[in-house]
Amino acid sequence: MENGQKVTRYLERAGFDQDSAAIYLALQKKSPQSISELSRSSEVERTRVYRLLGKLKTTGLVKEQVAHKRSLYRAGPLGDLETYLLDIEDEARSLRLELPEVEKLSAVRELVSEATQVKMYKGREGIKQMQWNLLKSTSMIYSIMHKPMFDITGDEFFMRWAERWNKSELVVRLLYDRAFLEESNKWHKKNPGYAVRGHDSRMLSRAVYKIEYCLDVYDDTVAFYNWSGGEIFGMEVVNREIANSHRYLAESLWVMSVGPDQDIGNKNHTP
Repeated sequence: MENGQKVTRYLERAGFDQDSAAIYLALQKKSPQSISELSRSSEVERTRVYRLLGKLKTTGLVKEQVAHKRSLYRAGPLGDLETYLLDIEDEARSLRLELPEVEKLSAVRELVSEATQVKMYKGREGIKQMQWNLLKSTSMIYSIMHKPMFDITGDEFFMRWAERWNKSELVVRLLYDRAFLEESNKWHKKNPGYAVRGHDSRMLSRAVYKIEYCLDVYDDTVAFYNWSGGEIFGMEVVNREIANSHRYLAESLWVMSVGPDQDIGNKNHTP
């Protein structure tokens, strides 16, 4: 490997791109040069040379001098990179120290064991991601809903999600209570055209089962999510036995539920 290639490879490992390396090598061969001269000798477009010189000067690889009211540039010694590299080390060390705290703020956390995978979600964006995940189902979906999705995701997201759902072949058995149905019907009256297909929906009496959070069961996944009292969170548990257990719960509740008089949000419903 020739010297120029070694220098280029080293600079790329240090975080510089090939054009930056070409500029530095051109200045090593001939210094000083104007931007126009440097563009020709490095074969890098003039405006890009101008942009890249900023970082090259900051790191000490390129020195600027003014002669006869114009700027000229010359190559600095590679040894001047030491300060820049020490700064990178300090920044990396700082990022590692901050990672545990920042991770707590992340919308997604994942716990994995040999038989079980658990993902934790936080905030509205976390709930939205869970709803996109639902669209990947390859099996019948069972849902027990405390509140309609648009209540937390907002109208715009729900409309996009409903359009995507209606293009799929997904099928769901949806259980809810009267409060959910009233809120859903009210929204769909104001926003016609976003009723979802593939839904077989029924209503649960609070005397039979009090719904206090949202639940989806599909494939080998159970998704729990809730937003109340200012807390917005979700969790996906991927485990076949746990999924089958909750699927059985949903099927048992299904036989104890009744069809609603009117479900405007369900394209399949006929009063």
